[in-house]
Amino acid sequence: MQPNSIITLITDFGNTDDYVGVMKGVMLSINPDLRFIDITHSIPPQNIKKAAFILYKAYKYFPEGTVHLVVVDPGVGSKRNPIIVETEKYFFVAPDNGVLSLVLTDKFTAYKITNGKPESTTFHGRDVFAPVAAKLASGIQVSSLSKPVSSIVRYLFSSPKKIVDGILGEVVDVDHFGNVITNISRSLANSDKFVVEIKRRTIDRISKTYEGKKPIAIWGSSDLLELSVPNGSFAEIFKVHRGDKVTIKFQLKEDC
Repeated sequence: MQPNSIITLITDFGNTDDYVGVMKGVMLSINPDLRFIDITHSIPPQNIKKAAFILYKAYKYFPEGTVHLVVVDPGVGSKRNPIIVETEKYFFVAPDNGVLSLVLTDKFTAYKITNGKPESTTFHGRDVFAPVAAKLASGIQVSSLSKPVSSIVRYLFSSPKKIVDGILGEVVDVDHFGNVITNISRSLANSDKFVVEIKRRTIDRISKTYEGKKPIAIWGSSDLLELSVPNGSFAEIFKVHRGDKVTIKFQLKEDC
């Protein structure tokens, strides 16, 4: 795989401190021709699951050879490994804490980063992850930066389960608009003829757009089932949080 000099960044560092700028400075000192794409630095502090889901929604829209750098690392300074994961099209640089769970394909190779020693036990984004991402994006071989490992943390999320008359899933994310995103995919449901049950509430409107006044279910841009209140926040109105159970029950009914 040929690197393309693009590095994407996902962190929980926010935009009011120097952390992101320092990381970019380190990377540009290695190669001033690198190109950065800030996917987000607004991950809630230490929220690995949110970071994993944002990465899942974004990574595939970048050209082959992109290096995806994720620094959401509540275990910084601990025994967790800093890792590189190589898939058929991308490199991922991140802590081994499950943040890559949703992007791991059937064909991937994982490596423990061995290149260099960090100056600080509290800022591995600057001292470990940024230099390695910059070197990968500049064409340096992964074998000179790391060594293969046999396993990494993979299962951060539970999978939806088929039940007698439907599918049992859960909320995996709440977006900026208050839309509730589940782990139930369109391909798994294979039908729009179902009702949704969440927190003792039933939603029988499967919509194609975010229109109307009543709560709706809709297939989102990632082909996952979303629950929404047009021009409102489903999560706030119905007190829904990540991890809440969602059930879809199949039945014969007219399309909305």
